[in-house]
Amino acid sequence: MLYKELYKESNELAKERFVLVRERVAEIEEKPETEEKYKEYFRQTAQLLQKQTAVYDLWADDAIQKQSLKEAETCNQALYKDILGEAYQTSYANPDYAVEQLGEEFGQLLCAYLAYIRRETGAAFRGDLMQLTIQMELFVEIYNRFEAGEEKDVPEKSAVQQDLYWFFHDYSEIFYEKSLRRLIDPAEDFENDIVMNADLNDLRYLYRYGVYIGENEKKMAAFLNRLTDEEIQDRFRLGANCILPDYKAEKVIAETAQLENAANLTALFENLCL
Repeated sequence: MLYKELYKESNELAKERFVLVRERVAEIEEKPETEEKYKEYFRQTAQLLQKQTAVYDLWADDAIQKQSLKEAETCNQALYKDILGEAYQTSYANPDYAVEQLGEEFGQLLCAYLAYIRRETGAAFRGDLMQLTIQMELFVEIYNRFEAGEEKDVPEKSAVQQDLYWFFHDYSEIFYEKSLRRLIDPAEDFENDIVMNADLNDLRYLYRYGVYIGENEKKMAAFLNRLTDEEIQDRFRLGANCILPDYKAEKVIAETAQLENAANLTALFENLCL
């Protein structure tokens, strides 16, 4: 779990800011004070952020891996239920619905912003407190643009665009560093830690990644668990040959042949799929 050490310093720096902005987000969720047509958007977005912080609380208490299967499934569904099946038709994650409810001026923009927040759900499962903090601070900043007051009107679209632009500009160095680190730094072992150390017969491990887990993912995990070492190696060889040049495929196959058992290869397949 080397990745925990990577976030230790930035998490410490974010703690005080996190406490303050979390309180503000909770207030917005409870009683958004904007024009009527924007209230539900900000309430639901604040709710999603609150769900992410609740996952972080579990991570901080080392409780994610201790959840029962039912608890893990419930948590996963809560994070994604508004975009599943028929619910997507009336979700602000749906650009058509967002424009219908929020108007042409802000519908697409706020929909795209919501997609960014959802994309960062994994930060809560990684324990990346700084990421959670800065995205909540941006939410409050955008909300303040819309907050109703005696002398406040709906903001100019360009003002919200500028908020988003400067957010990504100001934090670009952090984002680039994290992106590059995940590609080359062995200490970024979040997924690897799950793959190599989880009990793969216990499907709770699927829910530790922070992505949506549906019937397909559960059935795939159950199917791979039924395969023998030989069958796993055959499928891995086929996959490697399909997606890699021959010389690289042979190297990957040779290295994976040294893994202790089929369970680790099984998890590697699932990790790639997730």
